[in-house]
Amino acid sequence: MRGTVLVVDDNREIVEMLAVVLNDDGYEVLRGYDGLVAIRQAIDLQPDAIVLDVGMPVLGGLEASCRLRALPETRDIPILLINSVPDVDRRQAMADDLIDKPFDIDDLLDRVAALVQRHQRGH
Repeated sequence: MRGTVLVVDDNREIVEMLAVVLNDDGYEVLRGYDGLVAIRQAIDLQPDAIVLDVGMPVLGGLEASCRLRALPETRDIPILLINSVPDVDRRQAMADDLIDKPFDIDDLLDRVAALVQRHQRGH
């Protein structure tokens, strides 16, 4: 395995599509469907990267990324935000990278690989 990636989106079809693509690329994939679950899973399971949708009910990706950065257990886990909201800035969101919907799968895989490698080198 190349690493573990937590994929979080309230749209289960997107989560499953990304899980298949990432798994085929050699990653173990953890699934979440809202920001609160993402935070709990990140604390408990310590993935190498998190792919997090911006627009989710309960707790959106922007707030979840800010909370993840504030926790000592998760502050160093790289976050790739998937954005469908106009004018979102990754610095504002405290994410390592930002990709807009619709996205190219190869571009997403490249970005995830870079984040996972950076995280693994840091350990």
